[in-house]
Amino acid sequence: MSRALQTGADARALRDTKFPEIFKQKVDITKVQLPVIKKWMADKITKLQGFDDDFLPIMIEEMLIEHRDIREIQTSIRDSLGPPTAAFCLELWKLCLSAQQDPNGVPKELLEAKKLEVKQQKVR
Repeated sequence: MSRALQTGADARALRDTKFPEIFKQKVDITKVQLPVIKKWMADKITKLQGFDDDFLPIMIEEMLIEHRDIREIQTSIRDSLGPPTAAFCLELWKLCLSAQQDPNGVPKELLEAKKLEVKQQKVR
């Protein structure tokens, strides 16, 4: 059992939770620009919780660096993030999968969002 699953409740949650099929896909985190993902996580977590949380994005980043299974990450953060945890982890995993396909390690979804933001700023 990994450090992420320190309690019997975590192990049960991992066993009993139905995870999306996409979680079976592996991410080579060395191909991902973690600062970009970390910023997205911090912004998303702040939006979900309604306050800045300096700890949770760092904790998730460390688990990603340790090549943890996204299912373990979801199980580990569910008490901190609450009901949006599953949707957050799904979006995080999709971004990581996208980033590893990009030569610069940046998810195309975030690139497109940034392009749209810049375009909208020019219009103003």
